[in-house]
Amino acid sequence: MTYRHDRQNRLPGLPVRKLLLAGIVLVALIVSLTAYETFSRRDRAYAAVERDLKLLATAMSGYTARTFQSLELMLRNIEADLHDLRLDHPADMAEATRILRARQSDFPMVASLNLLGSEGELLAAAIPIPAPRPHYGDRDYFREARARSESKRVYIGRPIFGRKSQRWAIPVILNRHDAQGRFIGAIYAGIDIEKLTDYYQSISRIEGAVTTLYRADARLLARTPAQAEAYDKDYADIDVFRARQLQAADGFYHGRDPGDGTPRSVAYRSIDEFGLLLNVSANEELIESSWRQTLALPLVTSLAGLLLCLTLLAIAWRQWRNHRELQSRFAWQANHDAATGLPNRFLFEDRLQKALHAAQRSRTPLALMFIDLDNFKRINDSLGHAAGDQVLRTAAVWLRTCVRESDTVARLGGDEFAILLPELAAESDVGVVAGKILQQFNTPMHIGEQALTITASIGIATFPRDGSDAAQMMVSADAAMYQAKEGGRNLVCHFNQTLADAISRRLQIETRLQDALERDEFSLVFQPVVDASSGLPVAAEALLRWNSAELGPVPPDEFIPVAESIGLIPAIGEYVLREACRQAALWPAIASQRLRLSVNVSARQLEQAGFRQLVSQTLEQCGLPPERLALEITESLLVTPDSAACKQLRALRELGIGVAIDDFGTGYSSLSYLSRFPFNSLKIDRAFVARIEDSAADRILVRAIVALAHGLGLHAVGEGVENENQRLLLSESGCRWLQGYLFSRPLPAAQFADWLAARNTAQNAAADAPRVTG
Repeated sequence: MTYRHDRQNRLPGLPVRKLLLAGIVLVALIVSLTAYETFSRRDRAYAAVERDLKLLATAMSGYTARTFQSLELMLRNIEADLHDLRLDHPADMAEATRILRARQSDFPMVASLNLLGSEGELLAAAIPIPAPRPHYGDRDYFREARARSESKRVYIGRPIFGRKSQRWAIPVILNRHDAQGRFIGAIYAGIDIEKLTDYYQSISRIEGAVTTLYRADARLLARTPAQAEAYDKDYADIDVFRARQLQAADGFYHGRDPGDGTPRSVAYRSIDEFGLLLNVSANEELIESSWRQTLALPLVTSLAGLLLCLTLLAIAWRQWRNHRELQSRFAWQANHDAATGLPNRFLFEDRLQKALHAAQRSRTPLALMFIDLDNFKRINDSLGHAAGDQVLRTAAVWLRTCVRESDTVARLGGDEFAILLPELAAESDVGVVAGKILQQFNTPMHIGEQALTITASIGIATFPRDGSDAAQMMVSADAAMYQAKEGGRNLVCHFNQTLADAISRRLQIETRLQDALERDEFSLVFQPVVDASSGLPVAAEALLRWNSAELGPVPPDEFIPVAESIGLIPAIGEYVLREACRQAALWPAIASQRLRLSVNVSARQLEQAGFRQLVSQTLEQCGLPPERLALEITESLLVTPDSAACKQLRALRELGIGVAIDDFGTGYSSLSYLSRFPFNSLKIDRAFVARIEDSAADRILVRAIVALAHGLGLHAVGEGVENENQRLLLSESGCRWLQGYLFSRPLPAAQFADWLAARNTAQNAAADAPRVTG
């Protein structure tokens, strides 16, 4: 009984001890969580400041680089405007003054704009010149610029204090040279430092932040908050110049302010193009002070129970917030382009639809622009996809700087961008925006150590004239953009009725092309290539023709690009190859020589894995020897020499099949491709032949092309020969093979066979004729 009694007395204490142990554990947990949260909050505060400083440094350095790029462009434009002026004539001096004033009005940040002579004398200025005219030959910035007289880049001098304006300015100098390269003076622009730093102040939200801009030689150019005495100091021994700059051009570090010695977190970015370095720093004492104000460990410990509840609530809230952030991130990724951060096609079409509804209600014009970067594929092929992505990101930034906040810039895919301009005051406003974009893209784009000029082709459609819904507007803008590219690139084209008709025509061609092969609407014609000395045919080119039942005859330059775009060219190319080889096998010999057959092939055919096998089988089935077949590729479609297509060309060449480069001289390929590709002949573009009678330059070019071909062991063929003078000039240039209407128009297969038979008969008669001797 006693045992049972003691056991009954002890049992109630077990829950208390368990509760006490749970309480101790809870307190320990509370203290641990409190300490962890306290110190992790400090780390997060520093991490947040570091992130914000890096973002600010990136934004400010980008703005500064664009500012100096624009200023350099302005100075170079002034130099171009002054090129033909004689500055010793009063009229020309007045014109120079007008030019300076006009340019300064376009660049409000420039406080003064002067034209200086070779000794520093003031020749002209954007503001009235007092008498007597001041002389700047003793100024440091002029002496330094003159010491660098051979340089053609702008020179950024040390800050100077304006006696009249009572403001600090950064001198920017562009040296001027005469035709012999001699120094004849300079164009001076003074950048108002306060106006430059206004942007720094406007985007900085960090308490106690300081932004400084240095030259590479540690001379301070600008500082915000302003500190006049700072411009006279030497900063060569501060951390960013003493150590950090040796490690990386861009970075982050902790150091002390060179002025007051306060500890600071510093982000820096180099602007290598102009030899500048930008710092953004935050006072770490303010960060620590802000963090200490959050310390409340005793209070948190005494209110452990409440803290536990709050902690659980905080965890639940954090999980909810993370979930929301994850959802937001997924939603952002679904609607934005990962490479540029711009809205993607899905989001752009949604905004376009909404903007069209708003435009219909308000009866205000709306514009849609399609922008395509010219020759972007060549950048990817030559510099790599990383450089291509950097070009796209830079292009995205440039486009955003050319439009309003209310406008939408999107990347639709590849190198194609779109801009939505809602609520326009007038339709003509879109032309102003397009002009700004063209001007911006004619500025060199710096990708690593490369300076590239990436031009753009722009197509414009306006509502309601060019479309009533989103789909029609996008089709219209896209058609206008392709019109700009076909017109020579770096152009702006507005949608018009001609383009509308072209779109309708293209749709008709696309529809009829789908079953043109099955309906047997394609046929081949053959045009001979003759020997310049004997006049006998040596080869013939197979040319495709399409006679549609509904559209009638359609020119090749109209339907072949459409066939390329809709993926029909491999099937059509196979028909051309088989039919041409079949016909060539029937041709008679001329002067005991069998004619060669030339067939045009596209880049897409060469990319087919089974193309070599198709050619080999076709030759075998038709009984045509490989040496009688030549494949022609257009120069503008050349692939890289190490590509799969080029390897396929080499394999075909090894079979004995000839490879010719067509339209030589009009593409963009390197001349080194002639030795790196397996060519055995080249065809001089008909544009040169058409001008050879009237242009001495074209005659020289033709002779150079023929000499180049012969030097590399290639046959040269002159295309488009239409008269006897052209034939004689080509023959005198050494071109042995000729092709054109002078000899024969392209003929259907049966007529071409008759033409060959007639030539064969004439040749045999000439061979059998008795020779007369005297």
